[in-house]
Amino acid sequence: MYYDYRSFIKTKILAVCPDFKEHKDGFNRDNIDSVTAKDGFHILPGRINREFVTHQCDDYEDTLNLNLWLVFCGGIYVQAEIDEAIDKANCIANELMKREQYPIDDTLVRTLVNNFEPIPMDTNDNIIIISMNIQMLIRSCTDSCA
Repeated sequence: MYYDYRSFIKTKILAVCPDFKEHKDGFNRDNIDSVTAKDGFHILPGRINREFVTHQCDDYEDTLNLNLWLVFCGGIYVQAEIDEAIDKANCIANELMKREQYPIDDTLVRTLVNNFEPIPMDTNDNIIIISMNIQMLIRSCTDSCA
């Protein structure tokens, strides 16, 4: 189940920024390489909250919390690059929340981007990171695992 939604997010990012590359290390962000440091992203899974909905098919709603890092290289004009990074992050957030482009299956109920913010890095190579909190509401049925 989770891989499908990771693919969904990657598709949305690449629709807005087709040159982005994924940092695929599961949890470690300290080793972002120089290729990913210029137009890269990292999807980090978080808490999954499950709520019981109905006895019909033992329906559940899961809220899948994700953290997305968008990584940019600031170059010479860092302030202008920060503004451009925020613009791209906004476009990606809008793309993620577009209802008409959800997958054909009806398990994904909605996607919310709660906030995004620039994070300063403790380096002098002008890396800009935009951190985005994403919540995906997913409806599932325990019968589907049988």
